[in-house]
Amino acid sequence: MTTLDLSEFARELAVETKAYVTASLSRVVEGLPVLVREEVARALAVQPVPKDGRDGVNGKDGVDGLAGKDGRDGVNGKDGVDGLAGKDGKDGLNGKDLDLVAVKTFADAAATTALAGLPALVRSEIDRAVAALPAPVDLVKATVEAELKTWPRPKDGAPGPAGRDGTLEELTGEHDGERTVTLVRKDGSRVLTMTLPIPIDRGVWKPGTWYGKGDGVTWDGSYWLAQEATIGKPGDVRAWRLAVRHGKEGKPGRDGKDGGE
Repeated sequence: MTTLDLSEFARELAVETKAYVTASLSRVVEGLPVLVREEVARALAVQPVPKDGRDGVNGKDGVDGLAGKDGRDGVNGKDGVDGLAGKDGKDGLNGKDLDLVAVKTFADAAATTALAGLPALVRSEIDRAVAALPAPVDLVKATVEAELKTWPRPKDGAPGPAGRDGTLEELTGEHDGERTVTLVRKDGSRVLTMTLPIPIDRGVWKPGTWYGKGDGVTWDGSYWLAQEATIGKPGDVRAWRLAVRHGKEGKPGRDGKDGGE
């Protein structure tokens, strides 16, 4: 007979489930780059082509240099001062660059749109993978039921010995004088001991005395019943329940008349 190892079966089921879900997620992740590139390309396709900027303004011509004056006649005449070179004109203004901010905005929007659809895509892949798996509870139940059918049915045990005949004539009752009654056979063996919930008047409450459940005492003009064993004073602990509250004091009587001599 084959013994069913549920723990080993559960581990194998967990490994197969993890492998199936991992493979499904891998297929989804492999397609992400293509999906993102397609969304970016679609967004850039509708982006207007940037136009060329206007030509820059031509720089102004430099000022001609002044001619140097002739030197005075001397032994050796001095050379004239070289003319000053004209200054270069200012550079023209550069044409406007392509609006990269607008391009980036469109690209970000396209990527956001593509990524927004990923959770639903991943969930659908996981749901498809889980749906393909057999229900673990039903599978385990069916396997256990099939295994139990192969086990032999237990046989009834042998009859037990007959019980001893009883008779009330052989029983006597012993009372401890308070709440306990015991049924005893003629041979002295005890059949049953019962403690009856009978209230017992214990008189006036005395400090330092243990009282059992059902004991009644008088204290401060009232009658109290113990709900559990206690040594506490009535009115101070919850073990006591007020059964009879003391009466109100009567009105003062009239003054008596003096008797005659």
